[in-house]
Amino acid sequence: MNPENNTVMAENKSFWRKHFFPFVRKNLLVIILALVVVFTYSWFSIKVKNIKSKNEEEKVRLITKFQHEKDSLNLKNLEFASRVFSWAIRSEMLRNNIENLNQLVTVFVQQSNADVVNIIDASNNIIISSDKKVEGTTFDDNILANLTKTIVEQDVDKSIIYTPIMGFNSKLGVLVVIVKK
Repeated sequence: MNPENNTVMAENKSFWRKHFFPFVRKNLLVIILALVVVFTYSWFSIKVKNIKSKNEEEKVRLITKFQHEKDSLNLKNLEFASRVFSWAIRSEMLRNNIENLNQLVTVFVQQSNADVVNIIDASNNIIISSDKKVEGTTFDDNILANLTKTIVEQDVDKSIIYTPIMGFNSKLGVLVVIVKK
């Protein structure tokens, strides 16, 4: 071995023996407490980070659940309102009062969150609509033929409520309420 290396190693050992180990022995309690503080801080930081991420996931889940329940409740309320509204339409259709039907449709669209309301007669013609461009056109949907109770169809972007308007002996028409999401 090289004698110079031996002297450097001897000096390093003497440094550790003379300065570091006595310092550690004198301040052992302080060093242990400092390590405990660092370890505790690190552990709690990791724990807080995990709790924050779990809370964020729970928050997103609750918001999604609430939004879904709110939309479902709004749709149920609109379904009930359209069923009751169909009774008013029935009485006006039996009287052949088209002007009053127009007013009823206008008020229904204003008061509910419906986007489009169509009243379709027994021959699938749109007689009254909140969208005046489609009045007088034929409504092409096979669901209207055997409709005897209120049906709700849900798509990604809209919900459609079909409510039959029943006369004394036959079906007078169908009320179609479209709600965009």
